[in-house]
Amino acid sequence: ANIQQAFGAVQERAAAANQPIAETTRSLLRLSAAVKGAGGSTALAVNAYNSITQAITATGGSTEDAKAAVIALSQVYSKGKLSAEELTQQLAERLSGAVTLFAEATGRTLPKLQDDLKNGLVGLQDVVEFQVSLQEKFSYTAFEMASSSEAAGDRMAIAFEQAGLSIGKALQPIGSEFQDFFTEITIGALDA
Repeated sequence: ANIQQAFGAVQERAAAANQPIAETTRSLLRLSAAVKGAGGSTALAVNAYNSITQAITATGGSTEDAKAAVIALSQVYSKGKLSAEELTQQLAERLSGAVTLFAEATGRTLPKLQDDLKNGLVGLQDVVEFQVSLQEKFSYTAFEMASSSEAAGDRMAIAFEQAGLSIGKALQPIGSEFQDFFTEITIGALDA
């Protein structure tokens, strides 16, 4: 039930932030596996997902930017530490100011952060501090942007996606009957 509750919460937040629900679920599943593999919890994975996607949304990034950043975060948790390439390229390309934000969140100067990255001294606790900082800085702005009139089309697409998922769940028990019925109609039409 714990993982289902986590996915339910993220799906709610994804819808509120105009993020595609199916992609959110896939991304969170991958991130959860990496976080749990590193000894973390499902709650930590949810927080990691929310913090990075909200920060990217609040700074004008796209859904693809958020997806790529979540993949980078999954790699960090899988390895157990952050590399300079992941921070300066994979994350900073998608989140403007990521390097400075990371340094501030972990109490480092930029030169100290560069040295620590070079020496492999930036660990998962630093990444968690970064996530907390992102959530504090960007969660409100992300949801304000998602509820703006400019994002109305995104909200409509998410509503249709939710409706499709609900209809799919409702029809799943009788899905094979529908398929068999339409198969018979198609075969009958071909034979005629």
